[in-house]
Amino acid sequence: MSSQLTALTSGESWVILDLAELGGMDSGSLEALAAARERARRAGGDVLLAGPRGAVAWLQLTGWDPLFASVAAAGFSARLAALTSRMAAARAGE
Repeated sequence: MSSQLTALTSGESWVILDLAELGGMDSGSLEALAAARERARRAGGDVLLAGPRGAVAWLQLTGWDPLFASVAAAGFSARLAALTSRMAAARAGE
């Protein structure tokens, strides 16, 4: 999982991970997610988690915020955040 997340976040600032079909996650996976999130945030984005269910729902206890009910909701949030960031940068350049 770690190498796949590294590949995803090395080229993208916004990454949405659909966890709906994921049956479980260990602490190593959580560490990989945190590292991926740090890379994405340094690039001006974030790693958004969508659809955690069952054994993965404990992610809510880790403080990972926000968690999205669906990929569509996460995508909307990512587009809105990117637009807000571009507008702020444009205003700062005025």
